[in-house]
Amino acid sequence: MVPGAVTQVALGDQHSCVLTEAQQVYCFGNHADLALGNSAAAAPSAAPLIVETSLGVPLGGATHLASGDRFSCAATASAGVYCWGTLPGNTTLNATVVPGTSGFNDVQELVAGLGFACVRRAAFGGSIHCWGDNGVGQIAAPAGGIRSTAALVGGVSAPAQLYAGRELLCARTGTGVRCRGNNNAGRLGTLDTAPTVDRFSPVASPVALTWLADGGGGAAGICAFDANAHLYCWGDNASGWAGLALPDPAGTPTRVENLTRFKP
Repeated sequence: MVPGAVTQVALGDQHSCVLTEAQQVYCFGNHADLALGNSAAAAPSAAPLIVETSLGVPLGGATHLASGDRFSCAATASAGVYCWGTLPGNTTLNATVVPGTSGFNDVQELVAGLGFACVRRAAFGGSIHCWGDNGVGQIAAPAGGIRSTAALVGGVSAPAQLYAGRELLCARTGTGVRCRGNNNAGRLGTLDTAPTVDRFSPVASPVALTWLADGGGGAAGICAFDANAHLYCWGDNASGWAGLALPDPAGTPTRVENLTRFKP
């Protein structure tokens, strides 16, 4: 059992984590990739284990949580961003501060994709900082290599929301959605023809997209909602998850019929 109320849930590939109202993180599931962040964990655990910064020392003050494929990260109120598990450039057993984030006390959003993670900060009128795998330019230009230190990602003004997926990163702004990364067969939904896009490029959507769905764990497709809460998806659709009637990949945001988001 997790003590106290859960305020956020994050789903990875074979592990899951929760953030509690006490600002602590608990994880459970597969530990083969060190994804549970607990010094005593030696095997898969169905019971939630508290994430530690060292043996017997729990991570505290967490405000945001995200899980990638084989790792998870948590932003804290004043001590930067911590990650644990198997993350290119930052593989650790316990929660460890990501280089370059120690002064991040203004994180508004934390997202994690396949082998990389990003935060959206209030600084500079809204900014994006990322670290991890950059094989296809999903977090930096030029494409290639690994970024072990969090770096500012340019090309977007006043980002309002992020979406991290499988080799892709998207940002929603007041003027629409922009994506970058793996564009094989046009899966980013932009007008770019190159298989790799190492900059934010506008998505050619037939409608204004007002809210990005959650990616989590490295989703290969992208989904978003319009002002009427109708769901639109594009990108990888090999298993029909983005809509059985859509092609693979779906190169343009296309409405998924009979799915509407309930507005609070």
